[in-house]
Amino acid sequence: MTLLERIYRDDRESGFIRVVSEMVAGSVAHPELGPRMVGLIEPWIAAAQASTERILAPTGLGGLVPPRQLVFAAVTFYLGANLLTQLVPDSQEVEEILATGMRLAPLLDLFGALGAPGHEQ
Repeated sequence: MTLLERIYRDDRESGFIRVVSEMVAGSVAHPELGPRMVGLIEPWIAAAQASTERILAPTGLGGLVPPRQLVFAAVTFYLGANLLTQLVPDSQEVEEILATGMRLAPLLDLFGALGAPGHEQ
């Protein structure tokens, strides 16, 4: 099981997804809570951005898509997935998306190898 799958499963089983979904919904209903919610999410974004920059560095893809945009898209997906799992709790869609991501992950390894110092082009 990958780290992302384990985090998602742990969040779902612990009820954390429900809590985050309710906090986001509360922030939408009460806009004054929005900045505090963003402040709570920002450390996730910063940590994920640092990891993304480290992963993308050897691939040369960091200049194609700014890492922060990629991370923001991932956090947006995660929040949306959280909300949808509350509406359709028996759905396996998110797990299937994570599995698809794992099947595509070797492409990053390939790009990293192609961009590695000493690789002849």
